[in-house]
Parts: sequence; C-alpha cells; structure tokens
Amino acid sequence: MSPCLYILFADPNPHICQLLQRELRMLPCRALTFCTGYALMERIQQDTRKGTIPDLVVLDPDLADIRREDLLAALHMQLPATPLVLHSLHAGQRHRMDIPLPPLLIFMEKNSSSHIRIRRLIETRIQWQGDH
Repeated sequence: MSPCLYILFADPNPHICQLLQRELRMLPCRALTFCTGYALMERIQQDTRKGTIPDLVVLDPDLADIRREDLLAALHMQLPATPLVLHSLHAGQRHRMDIPLPPLLIFMEKNSSSHIRIRRLIETRIQWQGDH
C-alpha cells in the first residue's frame, strides 16, 4: 500500500523528530523530518518543482537557522492551502504576530503528550481523506 499522507516535520530537537516518526510508523503516511528551517524549505522547493505538495506540515517555528517570521511567510507563500501545525512551548501566546499566516493553522502546545495529539490529528486526517 502506498502512503496516503505526506507529512513534513521540523524541530530543532532530533529526539522529537525521531519520536514523531516512531509514532507514525504504523500509519499509512510518509513522514520526513528536518532539524533546520532551511532543510525544510529546500525540501518543499524540491517537492513543488516536481508537483508534490505535503498534506501537512508540523513545525516548531523556533528553529535556530531562520527567523520565525521569515519561515512562516515562506510557508504561507509556498504552501498556501497546506495545513500547518505550530508545535512549540506556549504555542498560542508566543506566536501572535502581525504577518499573514496560513489559513489552516493549528497551534499545539509542546509537552509530554503532544506527540500523541499529533498522531490523533493525522489519524483523523487519514480517516477524512478516506471518506472523500
């Protein structure tokens, strides 16, 4: 069976990326992880040149190599219809900004159970995709 969802993760902590990949191993999805914003954006540019668009992007916007505002603006421009999960500490409070944000934006607090909530979100998306 080929993967039904294509998901990109970016988090500065490689252990979180590994944890998310383990959580999704049994789901019908293809998940790639990145520890830098530039690596994520390069992959998105490669994919869009090939006509591939991720179904979901999950990221901690506090990546060391790119300003949060620049990253979110680039994601909004490159992937205007792709749902984006901002997965960080104090997500709802820390990321209020005066820049255009993607219309499908979810703030998710990073804590000991957030990987389970991300998995449930993806399971729901897989189920929704199967229904349509």
